[in-house]
Amino acid sequence: MPVLQIYKKRLAKFIEKEFSEEELSNLLFNLKSESRTIDNQLLEVEVNSDRPDLYISEGLGRAIKGLLGKKKGLFEPNTLIDNIEVLAEYVPSRPQIVIATIRGISLDDEDIKELIQFQEKLHLTVGRKRKKMAIGIHDLDKIPDRKITYKLASLNEKMRPLFIGRNMEIREVLKSTEQGISYGELSLYNGSHPAIYSGNEIISLPPVINSDITRIEPGTKNLLIDITGNDFYTISSTLNLITSVLNENHGSIIGKVEIVYSNGNEERKVLTPTLERKQIRIETEYIIKNLGFELSLNDITELLEKMRFKVASVSEDSINVIVPEYRMDILHKVDLVEDIAMAYGYNSIPLDFKYTPLDGRISDLTVVEKIIREVSTGLGFQEILGFILSGDDASEFIGENEEVIRVKNPVTETMKIIRPSIIPSLLYAIKESQHLQLPIKIFEIGECGYASGGIPITENKAGYAIVNEGASFEEMQSHIYSLLEILKLKPISKREEKSFLIKGRSASLFIEKERIGYIGEVHPRILEMFGVKYPVVVAELCIDKLKEKMEL
Repeated sequence: MPVLQIYKKRLAKFIEKEFSEEELSNLLFNLKSESRTIDNQLLEVEVNSDRPDLYISEGLGRAIKGLLGKKKGLFEPNTLIDNIEVLAEYVPSRPQIVIATIRGISLDDEDIKELIQFQEKLHLTVGRKRKKMAIGIHDLDKIPDRKITYKLASLNEKMRPLFIGRNMEIREVLKSTEQGISYGELSLYNGSHPAIYSGNEIISLPPVINSDITRIEPGTKNLLIDITGNDFYTISSTLNLITSVLNENHGSIIGKVEIVYSNGNEERKVLTPTLERKQIRIETEYIIKNLGFELSLNDITELLEKMRFKVASVSEDSINVIVPEYRMDILHKVDLVEDIAMAYGYNSIPLDFKYTPLDGRISDLTVVEKIIREVSTGLGFQEILGFILSGDDASEFIGENEEVIRVKNPVTETMKIIRPSIIPSLLYAIKESQHLQLPIKIFEIGECGYASGGIPITENKAGYAIVNEGASFEEMQSHIYSLLEILKLKPISKREEKSFLIKGRSASLFIEKERIGYIGEVHPRILEMFGVKYPVVVAELCIDKLKEKMEL
Protein backbone atom coordinates (compact mmCIF):
# COMPACT_ATOMS: atom_id res chain seq x y z
CA MET A 1 0.00 0.00 0.00
CA PRO A 2 1.24 3.55 -0.74
CA VAL A 3 3.08 5.16 2.17
CA LEU A 4 2.92 8.96 2.24
CA GLN A 5 4.74 11.69 4.11
CA ILE A 6 2.17 14.32 5.02
CA TYR A 7 2.91 17.70 6.55
CA LYS A 8 0.90 18.11 9.74
CA LYS A 9 0.30 21.84 9.20
CA ARG A 10 -0.99 21.27 5.67
CA LEU A 11 -3.34 18.51 6.83
CA ALA A 12 -4.62 20.65 9.72
CA LYS A 13 -5.27 23.48 7.25
CA PHE A 14 -7.52 21.30 5.11
CA ILE A 15 -9.24 19.63 8.06
CA GLU A 16 -9.69 23.12 9.52
CA LYS A 17 -8.83 21.82 12.99
CA GLU A 18 -5.86 20.60 15.06
CA PHE A 19 -5.96 17.00 16.31
CA SER A 20 -3.97 14.89 18.70
CA GLU A 21 -2.02 11.99 17.28
CA GLU A 22 -4.50 9.47 18.72
CA GLU A 23 -7.55 11.31 17.38
CA LEU A 24 -6.04 11.56 13.93
CA SER A 25 -5.03 7.90 13.98
CA ASN A 26 -8.63 6.87 14.79
CA LEU A 27 -10.03 9.04 11.99
CA LEU A 28 -7.56 7.65 9.45
CA PHE A 29 -8.33 4.10 10.59
CA ASN A 30 -11.94 4.63 9.50
CA LEU A 31 -10.55 5.55 6.05
CA LYS A 32 -8.64 2.23 5.90
CA SER A 33 -5.40 4.09 6.60
CA GLU A 34 -2.76 3.89 9.32
CA SER A 35 -0.46 6.63 10.56
CA ARG A 36 2.54 7.31 12.76
CA THR A 37 4.42 10.47 13.66
CA ILE A 38 7.85 10.93 12.07
CA ASP A 39 8.74 14.24 13.74
CA ASN A 40 7.16 17.57 14.68
CA GLN A 41 6.44 18.36 11.05
CA LEU A 42 5.76 15.08 9.28
CA LEU A 43 3.22 12.31 9.58
CA GLU A 44 3.61 8.96 7.82
CA VAL A 45 0.29 7.72 6.44
CA GLU A 46 -0.25 4.32 4.84
CA VAL A 47 -3.23 4.60 2.50
CA ASN A 48 -5.16 1.82 0.82
CA SER A 49 -4.24 1.73 -2.87
CA ASP A 50 -7.89 1.91 -3.94
CA ARG A 51 -8.20 5.48 -2.60
CA PRO A 52 -5.83 7.60 -4.76
CA ASP A 53 -7.76 10.72 -3.76
CA LEU A 54 -6.17 10.33 -0.29
CA TYR A 55 -2.57 10.55 -1.57
CA ILE A 56 -2.33 14.23 -0.60
CA SER A 57 -3.42 16.45 2.32
CA GLU A 58 -6.21 18.05 0.27
CA GLY A 59 -7.90 14.68 -0.26
CA LEU A 60 -7.33 13.48 3.29
CA GLY A 61 -8.71 16.73 4.65
CA ARG A 62 -11.82 16.52 2.48
CA ALA A 63 -12.54 12.95 3.63
CA ILE A 64 -11.89 13.68 7.32
CA LYS A 65 -14.14 16.76 7.28
CA GLY A 66 -16.88 14.47 6.01
CA LEU A 67 -16.35 11.91 8.78
CA LEU A 68 -16.50 14.70 11.35
CA GLY A 69 -19.69 16.10 9.80
CA LYS A 70 -18.01 19.47 9.19
CA LYS A 71 -18.64 19.24 5.43
CA LYS A 72 -21.13 16.72 4.06
CA GLY A 73 -22.35 15.77 0.62
CA LEU A 74 -20.73 16.51 -2.72
CA PHE A 75 -17.86 18.93 -3.10
CA GLU A 76 -18.81 21.37 -5.84
CA PRO A 77 -15.75 22.34 -7.93
CA ASN A 78 -15.13 25.92 -9.07
CA THR A 79 -14.59 25.90 -12.84
CA LEU A 80 -14.07 28.15 -15.84
CA ILE A 81 -13.38 27.62 -19.54
CA ASP A 82 -9.72 28.36 -20.12
CA ASN A 83 -8.43 30.06 -23.27
CA ILE A 84 -5.70 27.53 -24.05
CA GLU A 85 -5.82 25.91 -27.49
CA VAL A 86 -4.78 22.25 -27.69
CA LEU A 87 -4.31 20.22 -30.87
CA ALA A 88 -3.71 16.51 -30.39
CA GLU A 89 -2.31 14.84 -33.48
CA TYR A 90 -2.30 11.07 -33.90
CA VAL A 91 0.42 9.52 -31.72
CA PRO A 92 0.24 5.71 -32.20
CA SER A 93 2.38 4.78 -29.19
CA ARG A 94 0.44 6.98 -26.74
CA PRO A 95 -2.69 8.28 -28.48
CA GLN A 96 -4.67 9.90 -25.65
CA ILE A 97 -4.11 13.23 -23.90
CA VAL A 98 -6.14 15.39 -21.51
CA ILE A 99 -5.22 18.81 -20.16
CA ALA A 100 -6.54 21.17 -17.47
CA THR A 101 -5.43 24.19 -15.48
CA ILE A 102 -5.60 25.05 -11.78
CA ARG A 103 -5.53 28.77 -11.04
CA GLY A 104 -5.02 30.55 -7.74
CA ILE A 105 -3.20 27.77 -5.88
CA SER A 106 -0.01 29.58 -4.62
CA LEU A 107 2.59 26.90 -3.83
CA ASP A 108 5.30 26.83 -1.16
CA ASP A 109 8.02 24.21 -0.52
CA GLU A 110 5.75 21.87 1.44
CA ASP A 111 2.98 22.17 -1.17
CA ILE A 112 5.40 21.23 -3.95
CA LYS A 113 6.81 18.23 -2.08
CA GLU A 114 3.33 16.82 -1.45
CA LEU A 115 2.23 17.59 -5.01
CA ILE A 116 5.21 15.74 -6.50
CA GLN A 117 4.59 12.84 -4.09
CA PHE A 118 0.93 12.83 -5.21
CA GLN A 119 2.05 12.68 -8.83
CA GLU A 120 4.50 9.82 -8.27
CA LYS A 121 2.10 7.71 -6.19
CA LEU A 122 -0.46 8.02 -9.00
CA HIS A 123 2.23 6.98 -11.48
CA LEU A 124 3.00 3.85 -9.45
CA THR A 125 -0.59 2.79 -8.78
CA VAL A 126 -3.08 4.03 -11.38
CA GLY A 127 -0.36 4.57 -13.99
CA ARG A 128 1.34 1.17 -13.53
CA LYS A 129 4.77 2.83 -13.42
CA ARG A 130 3.80 5.26 -16.23
CA LYS A 131 2.89 2.48 -18.67
CA LYS A 132 -0.84 3.14 -18.44
CA MET A 133 -0.71 6.88 -17.90
CA ALA A 134 1.77 9.65 -17.05
CA ILE A 135 1.21 13.08 -15.51
CA GLY A 136 2.97 16.34 -16.28
CA ILE A 137 2.64 19.37 -13.96
CA HIS A 138 3.78 22.78 -15.22
CA ASP A 139 3.82 26.41 -14.14
CA LEU A 140 1.06 27.80 -16.35
CA ASP A 141 2.53 31.30 -16.33
CA LYS A 142 5.81 30.01 -17.80
CA ILE A 143 4.45 28.28 -20.90
CA PRO A 144 5.82 30.05 -24.00
CA ASP A 145 2.57 30.00 -25.96
CA ARG A 146 -1.16 29.42 -25.37
CA LYS A 147 -1.21 27.14 -28.40
CA ILE A 148 -0.29 23.61 -27.32
CA THR A 149 0.31 20.69 -29.69
CA TYR A 150 0.70 17.03 -28.86
CA LYS A 151 2.53 15.11 -31.59
CA LEU A 152 5.48 12.89 -32.45
CA ALA A 153 8.91 14.52 -32.33
CA SER A 154 12.10 13.41 -34.05
CA LEU A 155 14.81 12.13 -31.73
CA ASN A 156 17.06 14.83 -33.19
CA GLU A 157 14.92 17.66 -31.82
CA LYS A 158 16.09 19.48 -28.71
CA MET A 159 14.55 20.35 -25.36
CA ARG A 160 15.74 21.51 -21.94
CA PRO A 161 15.02 18.65 -19.48
CA LEU A 162 13.92 19.38 -15.92
CA PHE A 163 16.80 20.40 -13.62
CA ILE A 164 19.36 20.18 -16.44
CA GLY A 165 20.83 23.53 -17.39
CA ARG A 166 21.25 22.97 -21.13
CA ASN A 167 19.40 21.88 -24.24
CA MET A 168 19.70 18.23 -25.23
CA GLU A 169 18.56 16.14 -28.16
CA ILE A 170 15.66 13.87 -27.29
CA ARG A 171 17.89 10.91 -28.13
CA GLU A 172 20.37 12.04 -25.46
CA VAL A 173 17.58 12.67 -22.93
CA LEU A 174 16.36 9.09 -23.33
CA LYS A 175 19.83 7.58 -22.99
CA SER A 176 21.52 9.70 -20.34
CA THR A 177 18.93 11.00 -17.86
CA GLU A 178 17.60 8.86 -15.00
CA GLN A 179 14.01 9.23 -16.22
CA GLY A 180 15.01 8.51 -19.81
CA ILE A 181 16.75 5.27 -18.84
CA SER A 182 13.72 4.18 -16.77
CA TYR A 183 10.89 5.17 -19.11
CA GLY A 184 12.45 6.02 -22.47
CA GLU A 185 11.40 2.77 -24.16
CA LEU A 186 7.72 3.00 -23.23
CA SER A 187 6.52 5.24 -26.08
CA LEU A 188 9.19 5.18 -28.80
CA TYR A 189 7.69 4.86 -32.27
CA ASN A 190 9.67 4.51 -35.51
CA GLY A 191 12.53 6.76 -34.45
CA SER A 192 10.28 9.37 -32.83
CA HIS A 193 8.79 10.09 -29.42
CA PRO A 194 5.59 11.79 -28.15
CA ALA A 195 6.11 15.43 -27.18
CA ILE A 196 3.99 18.34 -25.99
CA TYR A 197 4.81 21.66 -27.62
CA SER A 198 3.93 25.14 -26.41
CA GLY A 199 4.43 27.13 -29.57
CA ASN A 200 7.77 25.83 -30.87
CA GLU A 201 9.15 24.75 -27.49
CA ILE A 202 8.90 21.21 -26.14
CA ILE A 203 7.51 21.47 -22.59
CA SER A 204 7.07 17.75 -21.96
CA LEU A 205 8.31 14.40 -23.23
CA PRO A 206 5.65 12.02 -21.87
CA PRO A 207 5.99 9.69 -20.07
CA VAL A 208 9.64 10.56 -19.45
CA ILE A 209 10.31 14.13 -18.29
CA ASN A 210 9.07 17.72 -18.35
CA SER A 211 10.98 20.72 -19.61
CA ASP A 212 12.83 22.98 -17.20
CA ILE A 213 11.11 25.89 -18.93
CA THR A 214 7.83 25.26 -17.09
CA ARG A 215 9.28 24.01 -13.78
CA ILE A 216 7.08 24.65 -10.74
CA GLU A 217 8.76 26.36 -7.77
CA PRO A 218 7.79 28.24 -4.59
CA GLY A 219 5.57 31.12 -5.63
CA THR A 220 3.91 29.27 -8.53
CA LYS A 221 0.25 30.30 -8.54
CA ASN A 222 -1.22 28.63 -11.59
CA LEU A 223 -0.74 25.09 -12.87
CA LEU A 224 -1.07 23.35 -16.23
CA ILE A 225 -1.65 19.60 -15.90
CA ASP A 226 -1.33 17.14 -18.78
CA ILE A 227 -1.99 13.40 -18.67
CA THR A 228 -1.17 11.04 -21.53
CA GLY A 229 -1.83 7.34 -21.99
CA ASN A 230 -3.46 4.65 -24.09
CA ASP A 231 -6.90 4.58 -22.48
CA PHE A 232 -9.03 7.73 -22.46
CA TYR A 233 -11.18 6.62 -19.52
CA THR A 234 -8.13 6.11 -17.27
CA ILE A 235 -6.46 9.44 -18.05
CA SER A 236 -9.74 11.36 -17.95
CA SER A 237 -10.70 9.84 -14.57
CA THR A 238 -7.24 10.64 -13.22
CA LEU A 239 -7.47 14.25 -14.38
CA ASN A 240 -10.90 14.53 -12.75
CA LEU A 241 -9.39 13.24 -9.51
CA ILE A 242 -6.33 15.54 -9.52
CA THR A 243 -8.20 18.72 -10.40
CA SER A 244 -11.06 18.04 -8.00
CA VAL A 245 -8.72 17.29 -5.09
CA LEU A 246 -6.47 20.32 -5.76
CA ASN A 247 -9.59 22.49 -5.95
CA GLU A 248 -9.82 21.98 -2.17
CA ASN A 249 -7.31 24.87 -1.99
CA HIS A 250 -9.22 28.00 -1.04
CA GLY A 251 -9.71 30.35 -3.97
CA SER A 252 -8.50 27.91 -6.62
CA ILE A 253 -10.36 27.44 -9.91
CA ILE A 254 -10.30 24.49 -12.32
CA GLY A 255 -9.74 25.55 -15.90
CA LYS A 256 -11.44 23.36 -18.50
CA VAL A 257 -9.51 23.07 -21.75
CA GLU A 258 -10.86 22.15 -25.17
CA ILE A 259 -8.76 19.51 -26.95
CA VAL A 260 -9.08 18.99 -30.69
CA TYR A 261 -8.13 15.42 -31.60
CA SER A 262 -7.02 15.15 -35.23
CA ASN A 263 -5.91 12.04 -37.09
CA GLY A 264 -5.60 13.79 -40.44
CA ASN A 265 -9.00 12.71 -41.76
CA GLU A 266 -11.40 13.82 -39.04
CA GLU A 267 -11.50 15.86 -35.87
CA ARG A 268 -13.31 15.55 -32.56
CA LYS A 269 -13.42 18.01 -29.68
CA VAL A 270 -13.35 17.16 -25.97
CA LEU A 271 -13.53 19.53 -23.00
CA THR A 272 -11.37 18.31 -20.11
CA PRO A 273 -11.58 17.69 -17.23
CA THR A 274 -15.06 16.27 -17.73
CA LEU A 275 -15.73 16.11 -13.96
CA GLU A 276 -18.36 13.48 -14.74
CA ARG A 277 -20.30 11.91 -11.90
CA LYS A 278 -22.11 8.60 -11.96
CA GLN A 279 -25.26 7.53 -10.21
CA ILE A 280 -25.75 4.17 -8.48
CA ARG A 281 -29.06 2.79 -7.21
CA ILE A 282 -28.71 0.67 -4.07
CA GLU A 283 -31.43 -1.25 -2.24
CA THR A 284 -31.73 -0.79 1.52
CA GLU A 285 -32.20 -4.54 1.95
CA TYR A 286 -28.86 -5.08 0.16
CA ILE A 287 -27.15 -2.59 2.50
CA ILE A 288 -28.50 -4.19 5.69
CA LYS A 289 -27.80 -7.74 4.47
CA ASN A 290 -24.16 -6.92 3.73
CA LEU A 291 -23.60 -4.85 6.87
CA GLY A 292 -25.14 -7.43 9.15
CA PHE A 293 -27.02 -4.92 11.33
CA GLU A 294 -30.05 -2.63 11.02
CA LEU A 295 -29.90 1.02 9.90
CA SER A 296 -32.75 3.40 9.16
CA LEU A 297 -33.05 5.25 5.83
CA ASN A 298 -32.16 8.48 7.61
CA ASP A 299 -29.05 6.85 9.10
CA ILE A 300 -27.94 5.51 5.71
CA THR A 301 -28.45 8.91 4.06
CA GLU A 302 -26.47 10.64 6.81
CA LEU A 303 -23.59 8.17 6.54
CA LEU A 304 -23.41 8.45 2.75
CA GLU A 305 -23.27 12.23 2.98
CA LYS A 306 -20.46 11.97 5.53
CA MET A 307 -18.49 10.05 2.91
CA ARG A 308 -19.09 13.01 0.55
CA PHE A 309 -21.71 11.34 -1.65
CA LYS A 310 -24.98 12.99 -2.62
CA VAL A 311 -28.25 11.18 -2.05
CA ALA A 312 -30.25 12.17 -5.12
CA SER A 313 -33.49 10.45 -4.14
CA VAL A 314 -34.88 8.04 -1.56
CA SER A 315 -37.73 5.55 -1.87
CA GLU A 316 -39.09 2.94 0.53
CA ASP A 317 -36.69 0.26 -0.67
CA SER A 318 -33.79 2.00 -2.43
CA ILE A 319 -31.51 5.04 -2.59
CA ASN A 320 -30.03 6.77 -5.64
CA VAL A 321 -26.48 7.92 -4.88
CA ILE A 322 -24.37 10.36 -6.90
CA VAL A 323 -20.67 9.43 -6.79
CA PRO A 324 -18.15 12.32 -6.89
CA GLU A 325 -15.74 12.58 -9.81
CA TYR A 326 -12.66 11.84 -7.69
CA ARG A 327 -13.88 8.47 -6.33
CA MET A 328 -12.34 6.20 -8.96
CA ASP A 329 -12.71 3.24 -6.59
CA ILE A 330 -16.53 3.19 -6.54
CA LEU A 331 -17.41 0.60 -9.18
CA HIS A 332 -20.33 -1.31 -7.64
CA LYS A 333 -22.98 -0.85 -4.99
CA VAL A 334 -20.99 -3.07 -2.62
CA ASP A 335 -18.38 -0.28 -2.57
CA LEU A 336 -21.06 2.06 -1.22
CA VAL A 337 -21.84 -0.44 1.53
CA GLU A 338 -18.18 -0.44 2.51
CA ASP A 339 -18.19 3.36 2.72
CA ILE A 340 -21.32 3.27 4.89
CA ALA A 341 -19.50 0.93 7.28
CA MET A 342 -16.48 3.24 7.31
CA ALA A 343 -18.64 6.25 8.14
CA TYR A 344 -20.46 4.29 10.85
CA GLY A 345 -17.09 3.40 12.34
CA TYR A 346 -15.56 -0.07 12.33
CA ASN A 347 -15.22 0.01 16.12
CA SER A 348 -18.91 0.88 16.47
CA ILE A 349 -20.24 -2.09 14.50
CA PRO A 350 -22.19 -4.33 16.92
CA LEU A 351 -20.77 -7.81 17.48
CA ASP A 352 -23.34 -10.59 17.47
CA PHE A 353 -21.75 -13.94 18.22
CA LYS A 354 -23.93 -16.80 17.05
CA TYR A 355 -23.40 -20.32 18.36
CA THR A 356 -23.40 -22.88 15.54
CA PRO A 357 -23.87 -26.41 16.93
CA LEU A 358 -22.07 -28.06 14.04
CA ASP A 359 -18.60 -29.56 14.01
CA GLY A 360 -16.32 -28.97 11.08
CA ARG A 361 -15.55 -32.04 9.00
CA ILE A 362 -13.63 -32.95 5.89
CA SER A 363 -15.81 -33.13 2.80
CA ASP A 364 -16.56 -36.54 1.28
CA LEU A 365 -14.66 -35.54 -1.87
CA THR A 366 -11.54 -34.73 0.16
CA VAL A 367 -11.82 -38.04 2.04
CA VAL A 368 -12.03 -40.01 -1.22
CA GLU A 369 -9.16 -38.09 -2.81
CA LYS A 370 -7.02 -38.65 0.28
CA ILE A 371 -7.64 -42.42 0.19
CA ILE A 372 -6.92 -42.61 -3.56
CA ARG A 373 -3.76 -40.57 -3.10
CA GLU A 374 -2.45 -42.82 -0.31
CA VAL A 375 -3.28 -46.07 -2.13
CA SER A 376 -1.82 -44.83 -5.43
CA THR A 377 1.42 -43.88 -3.70
CA GLY A 378 1.50 -47.33 -2.10
CA LEU A 379 1.13 -48.92 -5.55
CA GLY A 380 4.35 -47.19 -6.61
CA PHE A 381 2.95 -44.15 -8.43
CA GLN A 382 4.40 -40.65 -7.94
CA GLU A 383 1.96 -37.74 -7.80
CA ILE A 384 2.33 -34.74 -10.10
CA LEU A 385 0.42 -31.46 -10.28
CA GLY A 386 -0.50 -30.06 -13.70
CA PHE A 387 -2.47 -27.10 -14.99
CA ILE A 388 -6.20 -27.22 -15.64
CA LEU A 389 -5.53 -25.18 -18.81
CA SER A 390 -3.96 -26.98 -21.74
CA GLY A 391 -3.02 -26.67 -25.40
CA ASP A 392 -5.21 -27.59 -28.38
CA ASP A 393 -3.70 -31.09 -28.47
CA ALA A 394 -5.69 -31.92 -25.31
CA SER A 395 -8.88 -31.72 -27.42
CA GLU A 396 -7.95 -35.21 -28.74
CA PHE A 397 -9.24 -36.54 -25.41
CA ILE A 398 -12.74 -35.06 -25.62
CA GLY A 399 -15.53 -37.61 -25.24
CA GLU A 400 -18.56 -38.26 -27.42
CA ASN A 401 -21.27 -35.56 -27.22
CA GLU A 402 -18.77 -33.32 -25.38
CA GLU A 403 -17.45 -29.93 -26.47
CA VAL A 404 -14.15 -28.25 -25.67
CA ILE A 405 -14.28 -25.14 -23.46
CA ARG A 406 -11.92 -22.53 -24.93
CA VAL A 407 -10.24 -19.52 -23.28
CA LYS A 408 -11.09 -16.31 -25.15
CA ASN A 409 -7.78 -14.57 -24.43
CA PRO A 410 -5.16 -17.30 -23.80
CA VAL A 411 -1.83 -16.16 -22.37
CA THR A 412 0.14 -18.86 -24.20
CA GLU A 413 -0.45 -21.58 -26.82
CA THR A 414 -0.27 -24.19 -24.07
CA MET A 415 -3.18 -22.66 -22.14
CA LYS A 416 -5.92 -22.33 -24.76
CA ILE A 417 -8.54 -24.79 -23.47
CA ILE A 418 -9.74 -26.34 -20.22
CA ARG A 419 -8.42 -29.90 -20.20
CA PRO A 420 -11.23 -32.44 -20.68
CA SER A 421 -9.03 -35.19 -19.21
CA ILE A 422 -6.07 -35.64 -16.85
CA ILE A 423 -4.18 -37.70 -19.47
CA PRO A 424 -2.82 -34.70 -21.50
CA SER A 425 -1.21 -33.32 -18.31
CA LEU A 426 0.44 -36.70 -17.68
CA LEU A 427 1.77 -36.83 -21.25
CA TYR A 428 3.21 -33.28 -20.92
CA ALA A 429 5.01 -34.43 -17.77
CA ILE A 430 6.26 -37.62 -19.44
CA LYS A 431 7.69 -35.63 -22.34
CA GLU A 432 9.83 -33.61 -19.93
CA SER A 433 10.93 -36.60 -17.79
CA GLN A 434 11.29 -39.48 -20.29
CA HIS A 435 15.09 -39.19 -20.06
CA LEU A 436 14.87 -40.59 -16.52
CA GLN A 437 15.27 -44.26 -15.66
CA LEU A 438 12.28 -46.39 -16.70
CA PRO A 439 9.70 -47.37 -15.68
CA ILE A 440 8.00 -44.07 -14.86
CA LYS A 441 4.74 -44.36 -12.91
CA ILE A 442 2.84 -41.13 -12.26
CA PHE A 443 -0.66 -40.04 -11.32
CA GLU A 444 -2.59 -36.80 -10.83
CA ILE A 445 -5.83 -35.90 -9.07
CA GLY A 446 -7.54 -32.76 -10.32
CA GLU A 447 -10.39 -31.02 -12.09
CA CYS A 448 -11.33 -31.33 -15.76
CA GLY A 449 -13.96 -29.50 -17.73
CA TYR A 450 -16.03 -29.74 -20.90
CA ALA A 451 -19.38 -28.59 -22.23
CA SER A 452 -22.40 -30.72 -23.04
CA GLY A 453 -25.28 -29.13 -24.89
CA GLY A 454 -23.73 -25.74 -24.22
CA ILE A 455 -23.67 -26.32 -20.44
CA PRO A 456 -20.21 -26.33 -18.76
CA ILE A 457 -19.48 -29.40 -16.65
CA THR A 458 -16.63 -29.86 -14.17
CA GLU A 459 -15.48 -33.29 -12.99
CA ASN A 460 -12.90 -34.44 -10.47
CA LYS A 461 -10.72 -37.17 -11.94
CA ALA A 462 -7.70 -39.32 -11.17
CA GLY A 463 -5.35 -40.09 -14.06
CA TYR A 464 -2.55 -42.69 -14.19
CA ALA A 465 0.31 -43.37 -16.61
CA ILE A 466 3.07 -45.98 -16.84
CA VAL A 467 6.00 -45.45 -19.22
CA ASN A 468 8.18 -48.46 -20.06
CA GLU A 469 9.56 -50.40 -23.00
CA GLY A 470 6.94 -53.07 -22.37
CA ALA A 471 4.12 -50.98 -20.83
CA SER A 472 0.91 -53.00 -21.21
CA PHE A 473 -2.82 -52.92 -20.60
CA GLU A 474 -2.56 -55.82 -18.17
CA GLU A 475 -0.02 -54.04 -15.94
CA MET A 476 -2.23 -50.97 -15.53
CA GLN A 477 -5.34 -53.09 -15.07
CA SER A 478 -3.77 -54.90 -12.11
CA HIS A 479 -2.99 -51.59 -10.38
CA ILE A 480 -6.44 -50.06 -11.00
CA TYR A 481 -8.25 -53.22 -9.87
CA SER A 482 -6.14 -53.24 -6.68
CA LEU A 483 -7.08 -49.62 -6.01
CA LEU A 484 -10.80 -50.24 -6.56
CA GLU A 485 -10.79 -53.35 -4.39
CA ILE A 486 -9.22 -51.39 -1.52
CA LEU A 487 -12.05 -48.88 -2.00
CA LYS A 488 -14.39 -51.92 -1.63
CA LEU A 489 -15.67 -51.58 -5.19
CA LYS A 490 -16.03 -54.36 -7.76
CA PRO A 491 -15.14 -53.20 -11.27
CA ILE A 492 -16.16 -54.81 -14.56
CA SER A 493 -14.17 -54.25 -17.77
CA LYS A 494 -15.86 -53.97 -21.15
CA ARG A 495 -14.06 -53.55 -24.44
CA GLU A 496 -14.45 -50.01 -25.78
CA GLU A 497 -12.54 -48.13 -28.47
CA LYS A 498 -11.18 -44.59 -28.10
CA SER A 499 -9.42 -42.63 -30.84
CA PHE A 500 -6.43 -41.86 -28.62
CA LEU A 501 -5.94 -45.51 -27.52
CA ILE A 502 -4.67 -48.51 -29.50
CA LYS A 503 -7.55 -50.53 -30.98
CA GLY A 504 -8.08 -53.75 -29.09
CA ARG A 505 -5.91 -52.61 -26.18
CA SER A 506 -8.46 -50.53 -24.26
CA ALA A 507 -11.50 -51.05 -22.06
CA SER A 508 -14.04 -49.08 -20.05
CA LEU A 509 -14.55 -49.70 -16.35
CA PHE A 510 -18.02 -50.08 -14.85
CA ILE A 511 -19.36 -50.36 -11.33
CA GLU A 512 -22.99 -51.43 -11.04
CA LYS A 513 -23.54 -50.67 -14.73
CA GLU A 514 -22.22 -47.11 -14.40
CA ARG A 515 -19.12 -46.18 -16.38
CA ILE A 516 -16.47 -44.82 -13.99
CA GLY A 517 -13.35 -44.75 -16.18
CA TYR A 518 -11.16 -46.52 -18.68
CA ILE A 519 -7.76 -48.21 -19.23
CA GLY A 520 -5.76 -48.35 -22.44
CA GLU A 521 -2.46 -48.17 -24.28
CA VAL A 522 -1.87 -44.76 -25.89
CA HIS A 523 -1.94 -44.70 -29.70
CA PRO A 524 1.45 -43.99 -31.40
CA ARG A 525 -0.12 -41.01 -33.19
CA ILE A 526 -0.82 -39.36 -29.84
CA LEU A 527 2.62 -40.21 -28.48
CA GLU A 528 4.21 -38.56 -31.51
CA MET A 529 1.97 -35.50 -31.10
CA PHE A 530 3.13 -35.06 -27.50
CA GLY A 531 6.79 -35.89 -28.24
CA VAL A 532 6.84 -39.10 -26.17
CA LYS A 533 9.32 -41.76 -27.37
CA TYR A 534 8.26 -44.77 -25.26
CA PRO A 535 5.06 -46.84 -24.98
CA VAL A 536 2.58 -45.48 -22.45
CA VAL A 537 -0.43 -47.12 -20.83
CA VAL A 538 -2.97 -44.90 -19.07
CA ALA A 539 -6.08 -45.06 -16.92
CA GLU A 540 -8.58 -42.47 -15.78
CA LEU A 541 -11.21 -42.65 -13.05
CA CYS A 542 -14.07 -40.25 -12.27
CA ILE A 543 -13.73 -39.51 -8.54
CA ASP A 544 -17.21 -37.96 -8.35
CA LYS A 545 -18.77 -41.28 -9.44
CA LEU A 546 -16.49 -43.33 -7.18
CA LYS A 547 -17.58 -41.19 -4.22
CA GLU A 548 -21.23 -42.03 -4.88
CA LYS A 549 -20.46 -45.75 -4.93
CA MET A 550 -18.34 -45.81 -1.78
CA GLU A 551 -19.59 -46.22 1.78
CA LEU A 552 -18.15 -43.24 3.71
